[in-house]
Amino acid sequence: MKQLFTLIFFSVISIISYSQNINFENKYTSEIVFIKDSNLKKLLLKIIKKDVLCQTKGLEWYLDIIDNDKILISKYAIENFIDTKGINNIYATTIDDNILFIVNSEYMNNIISKSKYSIDLSHFKGKENYSTVDYSFWAIQKKGNKYQIIKEKKYNCD
Repeated sequence: MKQLFTLIFFSVISIISYSQNINFENKYTSEIVFIKDSNLKKLLLKIIKKDVLCQTKGLEWYLDIIDNDKILISKYAIENFIDTKGINNIYATTIDDNILFIVNSEYMNNIISKSKYSIDLSHFKGKENYSTVDYSFWAIQKKGNKYQIIKEKKYNCD
């Protein structure tokens, strides 16, 4: 009887451990960050407000920090960044009640400050968005101490 109890006990522990390991492997988080530069925040807010009437369901704003002074802002399906493009580090911030994801972290130390808090993006794993719509985008460059739009491609809403 003692051996049976021991066997059942270790079987239950193994099943629980395996289940937790699977959940850990499927977990995907995004660290919450803050944009340091007030000029950049104002410019991003201006762009977001420009595009407020264009409702794109299932898409989120994102920043792609191309290098130390160039940034691209557009909308994209976050699940495509996670699974299709295989981006490992996605950061999140908010601007005027809009969630904004930052997908290229190599050059972002001068632009953001980290909070050490994170949000769970696990429900986006294993999903894809097959939309073929062209999304408006804005290319931003820092000139001196100020960010400005250097290219804008705005598509009409459907």
